[in-house]
Amino acid sequence: MNPKVSVIVPVYGAEAFLPTCISSLRAQTLRDIELIFVCDGSPDHSLAILRKVEPLDSRIRVIAFEENQGVSAARKNSRRAAQARL
Repeated sequence: MNPKVSVIVPVYGAEAFLPTCISSLRAQTLRDIELIFVCDGSPDHSLAILRKVEPLDSRIRVIAFEENQGVSAARKNSRRAAQARL
């Protein structure tokens, strides 16, 4: 897959909003995208939600940190993982 767009979603304490976010992104009409969710040691069930939906859509990738690393580390790691290039 060579996506044209990489959508990076930092996730921390987002359990209540995550299903809506995932559904909205999956419903986009652009098919040449990758959806990268970076779960930054979230203390809730966010990672479980992501792991459940990950096998359902090949555009979804999950990066998970065991401990909170902060927003800078999440951005840096997700940019490295992104496949879409200018």
